[in-house]
Amino acid sequence: MKTRSASHSAYRTSVTTRIGAAAWIVAVVQFLVVQLVVEAGWRTPYSWAENNISDLGNISCRIWDDSRPRYVCSPLHDVMNAGFAVHGVLLFVGILLAGSCWGRGGISVSSRILLVISAGGWVLVGVVPADVDENLHVVGALLIMGLGNLGLLLTGFSPRGSLFGGLRSVTLSIAVVTVFAAWMFFGQHDPGIGMGSLERIAACALDAWTLVMALAILRARRPDTAGKMTTLRSDRAGARSDDALLGPSTQRQGDGRPLFEKRVSVTPSRARWASRADSSSAASSPAAAAAQRVVLPCLR
Repeated sequence: MKTRSASHSAYRTSVTTRIGAAAWIVAVVQFLVVQLVVEAGWRTPYSWAENNISDLGNISCRIWDDSRPRYVCSPLHDVMNAGFAVHGVLLFVGILLAGSCWGRGGISVSSRILLVISAGGWVLVGVVPADVDENLHVVGALLIMGLGNLGLLLTGFSPRGSLFGGLRSVTLSIAVVTVFAAWMFFGQHDPGIGMGSLERIAACALDAWTLVMALAILRARRPDTAGKMTTLRSDRAGARSDDALLGPSTQRQGDGRPLFEKRVSVTPSRARWASRADSSSAASSPAAAAAQRVVLPCLR
């Protein structure tokens, strides 16, 4: 069985990194579920194409947004705002624990800093709903869709020896789309898909990226997997070789080494053979000793 080349050693992930990946998966799943639950509580239609994500967290019921007037009333706004904050915290935990996947270097450090700030933006928009302090809420949105997407773009240039560097094409593809969507959204340029859809691409493409990277982390090998597999294959091969010499009656320990051999009765024919073997043992070679180990089991 062929083993992977040494260049893949950086793709081995620790338990800590896997916990970070799990945090990312929980972040993405809970954020989607919370949106669906809060949306279901609306008495008026909620459109993913026309309504902003922040509309789900508005605490008052009224006509909202002079640029795109719409009636907003979200009875479960507290659930949505808590979901925003939890989303940011889990993203931060994932970035912290999976930091080794970015590799080393100034670009890797800078991208992680920007993504951490972006995670803080999610907490900010949850703490300050849009209809409570719109300016501060917009700052949070800028952190998410501005600095966060820039951090994602820099992640696309992580060292190739790192896990994320090995998935550069995936990262850059998502980053280019989300940066363009953010520019369109803040410039209020609707390409025909609705401003709500545009915002979701700009804000949630990073979630799609974290989900893909989390799955890549969980599929990567643990640091000692290759060594254990090699040792196990060697032990099994050695056990088969020993069985050929010692016979199937030899019992083994968990690591494949012989533990003891089953005692057998000595027949006259075996005794005569052993006597002749003992008399010539002083002049026997290692090959003769090996032959003795082969023949003795055959006489049982």
